[in-house]
Amino acid sequence: MVHTMMDSATATQSKLALEVKTKFVGPETPPTPDYLLTIGANANDTVTQAVQFVNTQTALRPNIGACPVTFSSSTTGFRYVRLTNPTGVAKLVDISGDDPEDTVLAVYPGPNGPLSTNLTACVGSSNDTCPAAASIATADSCLTGVTVPANGSVTVLYQEYFTFDFNPAVLRVTTKN
Repeated sequence: MVHTMMDSATATQSKLALEVKTKFVGPETPPTPDYLLTIGANANDTVTQAVQFVNTQTALRPNIGACPVTFSSSTTGFRYVRLTNPTGVAKLVDISGDDPEDTVLAVYPGPNGPLSTNLTACVGSSNDTCPAAASIATADSCLTGVTVPANGSVTVLYQEYFTFDFNPAVLRVTTKN
């Protein structure tokens, strides 16, 4: 940037060079999942993933309800888990966070976590409970009937409910069709 100054007392122009710095480092990159889990190809196949929450990966916790979600004021540990469907047929799955950890689940389309501008745009709903009707005896939180596209993937936000509780947890995924 060059700024030209004109002093009314003189007929000459002097140039003043200014240096402009920004903190822009380029477009945001979607977060890569912390864990990769291939779902079962057959009805009633169940796969699990042990998940370790860490104090260096925290974010505002989503509120419970239909997507798009809002966020609470609580900052808790979270992990992203990619669920991959290896078959040529879309699969319905039930996803649950096992007891005794109190957790929250939300699902996002695609193989990576959402950009910061799309955090509210989960698919379906966000949940921190699991109704008895879901019949998942081990679950603290669950989302049922989630579609994983043929030869595709979704990304699960698996997050602690309570602030600064970084206990290990288990994510369970059961194929329904």
